[in-house]
Amino acid sequence: MRFAVIFCILSLFLWFFLLCFVGFHEIYFVLGNGFQRLLSGPHWLIAGNTLNYIVVIEPFRSCKSHFRWRANNSTGVSVTKYNRDGFFIDKRGQLRNFNHKKLSRKRCNAEFRGSLRGKGWKYGSGFVDGIFPVLSPTAQQILKFVQHEVDFDIICDSFDTLPPTHTTWDDLINVAVQLRLNKQWDPIVLICHWILNRSSFRPDVICFNLLIDVYGQKSLYKKAESTYLELLEARCIPTEDTFALLLKAYCKCGLLEKAEAVFSEMRKYRLPPSAIVYNAYIDGLMKGGNTQKAVEIFQRMKRDSCQPSTETYTLMINLYGKASKSYKAFKLFSEMKTHKCKPNICTYTALVNAFAREGLCEKAEEIFEQLQQAGHEPDVYAYNALMEAYSRAGYPYGAAEIFSLMQHMGCEPDRASYNIMVDAYGRTGLHEDAQGAFEEMKRLGITPTMKSHMLLLCAYSKSGNVARCEDILNQMHKSGLKPDTFVLNSMLNLYGRLGLFDKMEEVLTAMQKGSYGADISTYNILINVYGRAGFFQRMEELFQSLAAKRLTPDVVTWTSRLAAYSRKKLYRRCLEIFEEMIDAACYPDGGTAKVLLSACSSEDQIEEVTTLIRTMHKDTSYSIDMASRLLWASRAASYLRISAFNRGFASVATCTYFALNYAYPNFPAVIKELKYADSHEWVKVDGNSATVGITDHAQDHLGDVVYVELPEVGVDVKQGGSFGAVESVKATSDINSPVSGKVVEVNEELSSSPGLVNSSPYEKGWIIKVDLKDAGELNNLMDADKYSKFCEEEDSKH
Repeated sequence: MRFAVIFCILSLFLWFFLLCFVGFHEIYFVLGNGFQRLLSGPHWLIAGNTLNYIVVIEPFRSCKSHFRWRANNSTGVSVTKYNRDGFFIDKRGQLRNFNHKKLSRKRCNAEFRGSLRGKGWKYGSGFVDGIFPVLSPTAQQILKFVQHEVDFDIICDSFDTLPPTHTTWDDLINVAVQLRLNKQWDPIVLICHWILNRSSFRPDVICFNLLIDVYGQKSLYKKAESTYLELLEARCIPTEDTFALLLKAYCKCGLLEKAEAVFSEMRKYRLPPSAIVYNAYIDGLMKGGNTQKAVEIFQRMKRDSCQPSTETYTLMINLYGKASKSYKAFKLFSEMKTHKCKPNICTYTALVNAFAREGLCEKAEEIFEQLQQAGHEPDVYAYNALMEAYSRAGYPYGAAEIFSLMQHMGCEPDRASYNIMVDAYGRTGLHEDAQGAFEEMKRLGITPTMKSHMLLLCAYSKSGNVARCEDILNQMHKSGLKPDTFVLNSMLNLYGRLGLFDKMEEVLTAMQKGSYGADISTYNILINVYGRAGFFQRMEELFQSLAAKRLTPDVVTWTSRLAAYSRKKLYRRCLEIFEEMIDAACYPDGGTAKVLLSACSSEDQIEEVTTLIRTMHKDTSYSIDMASRLLWASRAASYLRISAFNRGFASVATCTYFALNYAYPNFPAVIKELKYADSHEWVKVDGNSATVGITDHAQDHLGDVVYVELPEVGVDVKQGGSFGAVESVKATSDINSPVSGKVVEVNEELSSSPGLVNSSPYEKGWIIKVDLKDAGELNNLMDADKYSKFCEEEDSKH
């Protein structure tokens, strides 16, 4: 009995083995009388029972609906005729057929299990079930074929010869995902259309999702929309991936109303918006250039109690990094760790990039070290981000050291790595070293792109080498690279700086006639150059021509125009232009205010401009005394060795705040009623209570504060002893107590809004309140006058 059971199990296993591999092998089966050869190949499927007869199923044509088969017994007599291609051996060993159109692609049928049925490709990573697709030999051939063949009919005829098996399905989906990773969109469309319209496979949501993704990437939202409708007509159930991809397609095209309608559509299927959907929404808005809306959606996501994922935080860190708001990117990174959301290597790289854009190489290096401590192996993107930090900070040899380290660690530099080195040398005027990096890239077989030539051109442009820049342009033409608007704008800028106005006009004419049209940046350069040279008539002609060219003046355009009249102290004319700017709904920035104030030649005019800017400024955190902070800042900075306008607008308010104390002694950068320590803390005494914070001078030198470490209530502090720390985008600094006593209160608002230390260091930015132990210690501190002199002497040493 035992042997009979074993024999039956082995027989069933053997039949299953034959069914799985029949399309790829020649199979010999033993039937009592000896070896019976069963024909096989790509077009044969074998089935039958053990002793009575052999069934040879021969489709006349595979992958189509009009198949014919014949079933012969062992003597060659036809016993059964079938007209479908679905056969299997049931648990009893009997030959059975099925309608493959009704076969579910989900992983529920043990006999016909496919690795990608109903699941497979997931939006967001481009992976298959969490890993990169592993292509079989057949899939590799399909990939090579579709990459070179563009004729749909030829592709379909070739695909028609493939067997209608789950293996074929898996191969096709793997190829489509690999093409998506390579950003080759057109072949994906061909594969999906064949599966949906020409093959015998049942329509699957994966194919529709891939098509929606492709059309979204190509900004063809109408085709993405029609694909979604086809999905519904095919009675496929849309998944959250479907809605995420549709959202992204709409956002990329700026169709926010349609994007919001997707949420209503999801509710019909009782699908709550998940992190995947919100991520697609944010990503689409970022790609569409609507970063403000992306921030709003991120806040809405948290309000809706949808926990942001690692990808969400990575997207937002990348958003703030590109906007040169590294302090906000770092704040999000801290929030992410607080919520126990584990950063991945992309998150760390995005944060390194955020600091790199502002040239904060020390902070970038710190995050790079955290990346390694977290167990991640730095890839070429991480190394490139760190190189970029040193490049932007003006340390080309620091970038070169990272480049060498990358090679030493076995990470091969890519084209971007060499481009960063060309840029690093070019920024500091080392154009020969930039040329060397460019030539090394070519020597290694890496083809320089438009950006590579552009960076080399900028390197020579800084030194005013017109001949070499023109030679680079000729090289680009020889390489088949047509200079784009950005390259030609660089040549315009070079000619303008050197006063070669005729050549500048020639380039402008060529741009207007050529395929690369002049953009607003082109006219900003021209208006700035002619304004600086005092050619007001030509400058105004260019400005007035913008409307006819359907170009909208931006803040740079208006500020450049203002600057031309400001240099001549034409105050009334500057006010007229400023009013035009406001009427045109163009919001001024810190540079505009600086230019407007520089046009003033009397105290009355200064007061008028100050009042004007204060009343119209929208950002309440900087509205108070914003104009006054800008006033005379550049003159006072010479005493403090501060460059007030070399950072973004948010930094203008903080950099100039302390500088103005020297232009206007009554300005409250140093408040007379307070006492000051030489470690730059202040204390305000009210009876036996002392309020402590850091001075405006300290916060100015620290930069944007992102975290304040607060002590516990009830702890004792000593004069000169550390009780906490303040962390900024530049550095971390201890906070020392100017007096001794017991902490009775801490400023809890700093936990959620550390920026109060920057915007209101003497009021809302206070740190602790202390029950004063010894009032005599106040005699060891400085008053306002002594502290001001102390700061001046300290800054003069740096």
